[in-house]
Amino acid sequence: MKEDKASWVSFFQWLKSRGLDGVKLVVDDKLPWYAGSCGRSVS
Repeated sequence: MKEDKASWVSFFQWLKSRGLDGVKLVVDDKLPWYAGSCGRSVS
């Protein structure tokens, strides 16, 4: 997997399609595209 925003968005959308729900905490390593893609995908 590439470390870019599009790849992370795709990954989080895939997790959501598999039943991911009710996310309360996400820990990241301050990658700018990670936080934005996660927040947009799982909220």
